[in-house]
Amino acid sequence: MSGFVFQDVLIMSTMTVKEAIGMSAALRISEKVPKNIKEQLVSDTIAMLDLDRCENGMIGNFFSRGISGGELKRTSVAMELI
Repeated sequence: MSGFVFQDVLIMSTMTVKEAIGMSAALRISEKVPKNIKEQLVSDTIAMLDLDRCENGMIGNFFSRGISGGELKRTSVAMELI
């Protein structure tokens, strides 16, 4: 298995880190997997990539301040790992 993370991050700027990873989980993980398991996977991935501190922070963009560049990159990686 492999994944690809784009250099330019393409995440909606008004989403939080947790929402972005949760959306990825909802789209990638089978509907047969219970919602509580998906939520646990999201929480585990956030913890694994040390995103706990900013999980409720907005992604942001050029016009509105958001999470740091490193946190943004780790969020992109988390979206692929999930």
